Amino acid sequence: MNSIEDVASTTQKRGTSRFGLLEAKAPARQSRNQRINFHIGRVQTNDVENTNVSPLELVAIIERHASGDWGDLGEHESKANDAAVASGNPIRSVFRLSNGIRISIITVADRSRTKLRIAV
Repeated sequence: MNSIEDVASTTQKRGTSRFGLLEAKAPARQSRNQRINFHIGRVQTNDVENTNVSPLELVAIIERHASGDWGDLGEHESKANDAAVASGNPIRSVFRLSNGIRISIITVADRSRTKLRIAV
């Protein structure tokens, strides 16, 4: 298993992944008394695949994003994300990986895709 696609495919077959690579719906959860539930669409990892990042760690942060965990964002940005789930605006989260690299995850407004990028 060398890519996140391989890991996602394998974990999905085992029933342990909460997202599908091609189309996904996040599990519902309670956040600030609001139910988080949104599609993340197709996951694009091109920008981070050659950075020596563990595919398992990428899967974990995608699952966190899909469940409404916005990572290292402040309170104002987190509340904006909570509102964006309902209003159909883009949703963004940022996570620091174990190797120190910060990854930005953006689900586009139409929920057709979620992109991972190295955060600057």
